[in-house]
Amino acid sequence: MPGAGSAQAAGPPRYLLLFIAVVETLLFSGVFFGWASLVYVLKADGFFTYLCDAAPVGGNNVSSLVENRTDSWTASQGANGTALPTVVGCDAQNSQFSLIFTLTTNMFAFGSVLAGLLFDTAGIKWTRVCWALCAALGAALLGSAQPDEPLVHLVLPAMLVYALGANCVLLSNMAVGDLFGDKKSTVVTLIAGAFDSSSAVFLLLKILYMDAGFPFHVFCYLLAALSMLSLIPTFFLFPNKSFQNNNDNEEEAITDDETPEMYSGSDDKPKFRQIVTSGLFLSHVMYMCVENLSINFVIGSANGWFNTLTGQQPDKVNLWTNIFGYFMMAGLLLDPITGLVNDRALKLNIRLEGDNPRARQLASIPVFTICVTLTTLLYAFLTLSVIEPRRVEEVMGLSLVSTSDMFIMFLVVVISRGFVYGGNVSFIANAFPPEYTGRLYACVLCGMGVINTLQIPLMMWVQQNDDNPLYVYILLLCMNLLAAAHPISVSRYCRNNKVLPTAEVTPSSSNTDSAAKLGKVSFIKVKEMAPMTEVEE
Repeated sequence: MPGAGSAQAAGPPRYLLLFIAVVETLLFSGVFFGWASLVYVLKADGFFTYLCDAAPVGGNNVSSLVENRTDSWTASQGANGTALPTVVGCDAQNSQFSLIFTLTTNMFAFGSVLAGLLFDTAGIKWTRVCWALCAALGAALLGSAQPDEPLVHLVLPAMLVYALGANCVLLSNMAVGDLFGDKKSTVVTLIAGAFDSSSAVFLLLKILYMDAGFPFHVFCYLLAALSMLSLIPTFFLFPNKSFQNNNDNEEEAITDDETPEMYSGSDDKPKFRQIVTSGLFLSHVMYMCVENLSINFVIGSANGWFNTLTGQQPDKVNLWTNIFGYFMMAGLLLDPITGLVNDRALKLNIRLEGDNPRARQLASIPVFTICVTLTTLLYAFLTLSVIEPRRVEEVMGLSLVSTSDMFIMFLVVVISRGFVYGGNVSFIANAFPPEYTGRLYACVLCGMGVINTLQIPLMMWVQQNDDNPLYVYILLLCMNLLAAAHPISVSRYCRNNKVLPTAEVTPSSSNTDSAAKLGKVSFIKVKEMAPMTEVEE
């Protein structure tokens, strides 16, 4: 495989490293996106019930909610199909859980700054050590939380620590993609899919706790122990800095007929400041902020959404929560589609104009277009269903309470989520110099975190409108329509910054960079290129 053979020869088999990266990302990265499943467990156990009034939503009082707590839940009870505990809760309790989820996702975004700097400066090994410690601490705090004060407040720091380490998991494991050459986009989106599917961890917790009586705190402590086991491959299999620099003789293993690397000429490589202030990058940040807010609003409001659709029936809420969790697991299978689309487009562009930044940036346009289309259709259907559900069902044959239509909705959410986050990591990994990957990823997530705080006023807006999210759906629909400007912006940027090959570079005493030694082609922006003169021998 081009660009991978040397690194493969210098270390363990790349497929073993890929397997480890996928499993670790699946277990310890974006577990907080399974928030709907965890909320169901916490409500069943009576967390934050002291916030409820005498008559919470659904007509149940606080005493009935607490009496039905699952402190003494046994395996026989779950297996015999006894009535599920009342987990409807109240507005104040729901708001508390929504606040925790919003703060968690914001920590995931803003914590990316520390993770990005750590990854770019300290390298893979210490980034992995950091996430292992964060995952262990977060799981231990969550297992130590109790329904009564003050231990009930351990839920928030547990989720914040988990979110802080999630970026380190993702960045350190995405580096494995450097071993796979022209399949890098597929590999990094496979790992991003594992990140999406990691929400299944809390779904597994919900199933074991509610149906089999497995202790909640024991499950969390097991996760903490497993995270510490990741230190074994960290110190024995993964390099200190990066896979690209893992072999000192890497240049000798590259043949002259291989595709030239982008930014091969040192004079053509943009500075970090130039990248983060460019219209291309700022457009990408805007796009990611809109899509992230859209997807997170659906996930964060899922529990309230299910309660509204089912008429506050706990058994149906439990059913839809499980089904939604199963769909979220599909990210591991669906997200690599993003990488395949990107890799196919990249091969086509490279065949047309060579391997250069412009070709790699253009390759992401189909991914961005598909994502915007899916999320726009999602909120268009949600808006129509809220405006006049009976009329929509008569005309379109769609209804949010229909099983088949709910499956369609879940599928759209999962696929669009994969194109959002998979497209982001693929774009950053391919379109910009690799030494800036961590910091650019951090900048994108910081922008996402700032805009993601809008979830709190959006949730309050829904509650003030008698739990009717119509105006929020309309707002997010309009924002997604504006996000369609991003693929147009990428296309326009690339058209205005074309690159052409210069004369063949030959080795000389004054030019000793790797590109000159290998006879590679250097690329220069057309609009900045001086009139071409005859190359002197």
